[in-house]
Amino acid sequence: MLAMGLDVLVLRDRGNICYLTGFENCYMTAYHAAIAPASGEPVLVASNFEMLNALAGSWCRDQVTFAVMDNPITATCRTLEERGFAKSRIGVEMRVLSAAALGEMSEQLPNAKFVDLADAVTAARLIKSPREIEYLRQAGRLSTRGMEAALAEVAAGKTDNQVAAAAAETMIRGGSEFPCIDPIVTVGERSGLPHSTFRRTTIGPGDAVLIEIAGCMCRYSAPLMRTAAVEPVSDAIRDAANACRDSLTVLIEQMRPGALASDAARRAKAAWTPICEQLIWHGIYAYSVGLGFPPDWNDAPVCVLVDSDFTLQPGMCFHATTSLRQGGRFGTAMSETVLITEHGNELLTGTPRELLVV
Repeated sequence: MLAMGLDVLVLRDRGNICYLTGFENCYMTAYHAAIAPASGEPVLVASNFEMLNALAGSWCRDQVTFAVMDNPITATCRTLEERGFAKSRIGVEMRVLSAAALGEMSEQLPNAKFVDLADAVTAARLIKSPREIEYLRQAGRLSTRGMEAALAEVAAGKTDNQVAAAAAETMIRGGSEFPCIDPIVTVGERSGLPHSTFRRTTIGPGDAVLIEIAGCMCRYSAPLMRTAAVEPVSDAIRDAANACRDSLTVLIEQMRPGALASDAARRAKAAWTPICEQLIWHGIYAYSVGLGFPPDWNDAPVCVLVDSDFTLQPGMCFHATTSLRQGGRFGTAMSETVLITEHGNELLTGTPRELLVV
């Protein structure tokens, strides 16, 4: 805030609000805001109905409520004015704030200057504290158990719903909270469609089953991806799954403090270049994960790419992810959640990193 010359922040991003105040709930469309001054304690703004959630975990005691049907922008602007920020430089998250909301705030506070925060707050969440790391470890253990249950359910005649249910039940019974993304289980031809998921599809001979799940502990997620296939398995599926495994393994070997993210990505790319240029691949070798709310568990705008310009540091945590698809035919994927430590890295997830053939 000092570097950007800001007097106060108005945050609408759920993760940023929770990170700074501990406030959370599961109703994503309700209005919440955190007003964070350069000096002093933050202020929570929410309806009198939703503010009751502050009793569950928020340490923030400066709370402003409004009636459920009242205008939340008016309540926010009134709070800013009452606290002396009507003529201030106010940092806002343009990627979250709608054009209509920004226009309304500008009308109600005509003498204020609204400045885009971009990723300033989310970037501050990149290095995890010891407590955050422990939440991620717990989430990783839940993800691993959920994946074991999902893979055990894969068989000809079963459905993608049954596989997803096995993963979800295991994680929730183990203590997982509502996920940022529901379990992704996609079968056969649908596995070749990025971000398709379970839809009452029966698993048949020769089908690939692509699974992506994440346990969630205190809103911290640890994603994990694996692939299973039912005999007879084509060479194309085996080759793609092995390439995912090989690239991921090389990437993890390079993920250590002081390493350039771009170097890690280039080495991972070299491990599978011939096949990844033939199949669908999104180009992201890893991305930061941590505290999150639906619709995403990505917590900071940092990705491991061949042209990344940052250095890995202890406390960073990534979903190291590889996937290869032939559109509308099959898809394979393998991933781990990887914590960068003082001396290397720590895998927070883990089942055998091989194509499971049943």
